[in-house]
Amino acid sequence: MTEPLVRPEVSSGPLRRNHLYQAMFWSQTCTDFAEQLVLVSITWAALHTFGGGTLGLILATWAVPRGLLLLFGGVLVDRSDRRFLAIAVGVLLALLNLAASSITHHKDLWMWLLLAAALGVLDAVRLPVGSAVLPLLVDRDRLVQANRWVSLREWAAMTAGPALGGVLVAARWAPRTRCWSGPACTSPAAC
Repeated sequence: MTEPLVRPEVSSGPLRRNHLYQAMFWSQTCTDFAEQLVLVSITWAALHTFGGGTLGLILATWAVPRGLLLLFGGVLVDRSDRRFLAIAVGVLLALLNLAASSITHHKDLWMWLLLAAALGVLDAVRLPVGSAVLPLLVDRDRLVQANRWVSLREWAAMTAGPALGGVLVAARWAPRTRCWSGPACTSPAAC
């Protein structure tokens, strides 16, 4: 059995003055947007490198591990140090984003599939850890308000992230495609 996590001192004041919450919120914002940018970049690069059929295989290789391992990711988060997991997943995502910028120059399908599977596995941990860290940083009275902001952030990333990714891909790398994202932005430094 694992020891229960000791909550750090959380601020009972407004969320805008809770420095731990603000650090987590903005690092997760960068991570959410970076994931959308990577998704658009990899989709564009794979489509132009391999064609539509292989693109479907690459995206499925990303989605299937994410879907199958999401519950196990939640169990891992519940039984581990959430802060450590948040930092570790952020660093690994940053490294994978850097690897993606190199892999998209190769025509070796196995490299693309390995990248997609690794991103799916990390997503299966990143999503539950993002939700599990919040109660450690926010007073119980402010938790509903904090969750509202997190939900707004997630929807903003899912809405604006692909559009921004499309603009960046079209403006910078068309017709020669290259995967880009904000790898330095994906590390949740202060969780």
